[in-house]
Amino acid sequence: MNKVKCRLCGKQSKFLHKGVRHASELEVYYCSSCGLAFLNPFPAEDEMRKYYEEEDVYHKEDGDPDVEERFKIDLPEARIRAERVARELGRKSEILEIGSGSGAFLHCIRAKVKKAYGVELNGKSVEWMRRKKPDCVDDINRFKGKKFDSIIMLHVLEHIHSPVDFLMYLKNYLSKGGRLFIEVPNHDDALNKLYELPEFKDFNYCKPHLLYFSAKALKKTLRMAGFDSKVRGIQRYDLSKHMRWLQTRRPGGQGYYGKFSEKLKDSYARFLVQSGYSDTLWAVTE
Repeated sequence: MNKVKCRLCGKQSKFLHKGVRHASELEVYYCSSCGLAFLNPFPAEDEMRKYYEEEDVYHKEDGDPDVEERFKIDLPEARIRAERVARELGRKSEILEIGSGSGAFLHCIRAKVKKAYGVELNGKSVEWMRRKKPDCVDDINRFKGKKFDSIIMLHVLEHIHSPVDFLMYLKNYLSKGGRLFIEVPNHDDALNKLYELPEFKDFNYCKPHLLYFSAKALKKTLRMAGFDSKVRGIQRYDLSKHMRWLQTRRPGGQGYYGKFSEKLKDSYARFLVQSGYSDTLWAVTE
């Protein structure tokens, strides 16, 4: 087995998984020192930019609907995220979202801040968002010289080739005292680390996600970029989804068991968060 150095801390990593969704030739390695998992060999940056920007393979491979339909699907969770972020911001804040996707978050946060801007690589999505009014561009360099009170990245950092360098670069766009808000999938997700479902691993590891953060790895990444941060777990998916995974070994199942009480679902979610097995991580810089 070839010696593979960690993409974050440079220490030797161990083989974790063979093959990922949409790329059977890739492997996943894990660094026990910093808690980061990553693809190997690493897809080229130009190749991945084309993956999002020109061919829109990212959505087509998974059979996703067009941007207008994705916007409708994304709205419920976008409202939750907007409320979470708004609690940390003032009405006079100017914010920037990196990787705006369908524009649902920008749509929901716009009324809670002074101004919300977005960056999105996919041209069709940018065109759609401009029709919905948020100020969105296809290259962050178009904002050169402008400062933001906060920068938000929702399931974006796992797609970035050099996250430390990228986070350091974002300092050029943060005002004094400005903060980052980052949401990423948690590599210590219960389906992966607690239940250890092989089928979930086959589904979870995929070509677009170059990096897989644990809480430890995310905090270290931010620290290496010069940010102090608080990282906590949040549980996006419910007990039904986990039960269906355990029964069928396939994705889906959110809300499937309508008879589960809210108390039971909340207790299960709290257990996952408190035990470090939540499906998502939420980081705020200080």
